[in-house]
Amino acid sequence: MEEEKKAFVKTLLQEGATRLAVKSACIGQGYGTAGIDDIYSGVLSELGISEPKDVTTALQATGERTLSSEPTHSQIKKKRSQFLVFCALVLVCGGVVFFGMKELIPLLIPEAPSEEPIVWGEKDAIKTNTDTLGFSDGVLETKVVSTLASADVQAGRMGSLDGVCKDISVVPPVQCTQSATSLAVFAPLSTGSFYCTDKAGFSGTVPNPPTIAGKCK
Repeated sequence: MEEEKKAFVKTLLQEGATRLAVKSACIGQGYGTAGIDDIYSGVLSELGISEPKDVTTALQATGERTLSSEPTHSQIKKKRSQFLVFCALVLVCGGVVFFGMKELIPLLIPEAPSEEPIVWGEKDAIKTNTDTLGFSDGVLETKVVSTLASADVQAGRMGSLDGVCKDISVVPPVQCTQSATSLAVFAPLSTGSFYCTDKAGFSGTVPNPPTIAGKCK
């Protein structure tokens, strides 16, 4: 039995079989693997040859790949699909971040207020806006009178009417107009007319806003 096994191994080695192939063939022939390593080494010495390299090991040493290591068509298709899905996710996430920041930035950074001072009634033409901003006519009349009083105090403090409309706090829809010698404060009423009072002593309703700076009419 041992001689028969040895002869079988010798035949396999002469055909270039590796140790793993010899063991597999012996199992297939019913010899089993007991003592095969010793027989294998003995036959190698007898034949005066070196142990054949395993095919996979030899290919790895030379940088080659076996056919089974090549990716299949389905594997390539799967990788391509995964890559496309990844690219789509990147684009979607990028779009969400971009538009989200575009909407969020204005909320985080409020618009800077205009530095141009608002001077009611001191533009090239007197405003004719009749929007009362929800105030009753009585409240507007009171605001006009109190604004003129504040202007008088400021003028007395400065010793001049120059720049009084800019210095006092004129709250819309109340407006202020002035000249070097006169001052008038007015506001639109719900009737479309204007309540006006000036330093000349006039206080009452006029159909239009002042056309002469500092005077109600």
